[in-house]
Amino acid sequence: MVNGQRMPYVRNSRHEARRASRLLTERAGFPVAAIAVIAVMGAHKGFTVKKQPEDGAVVVVQRRRISQHLVKRPQQLTVREVDAIYEVARRSTTWR
Repeated sequence: MVNGQRMPYVRNSRHEARRASRLLTERAGFPVAAIAVIAVMGAHKGFTVKKQPEDGAVVVVQRRRISQHLVKRPQQLTVREVDAIYEVARRSTTWR
C-alpha cells in the first residue's frame, strides 16, 4: 500500500524475477535463481513493511540498506557462475 492505495509492486517484481531467472538460465546453461528487491526511496516520513512476502521471491528494503541486506545473504554462486551470469546478463539480446 502506498498512501492508502494498493500497488502491484510485489506482484510485478515477482514476475520480473521469474522472467530474469528463466532468461538467464536459458542463456547461461545452468539454473539461475533471481530474487526481486524492492528498494524504497523517498519515504521521508518513513515506511513500514508489515510482513515480507512469504514466498521469499521478493524482499522489500530501504534503499540505504540494500548493501547490508545483500552482504547478509549466504553465498550461493561460485566465481565461475557469477562470471557466466554476468556475461549473459550484460547482453541486451538476453532480455528480448
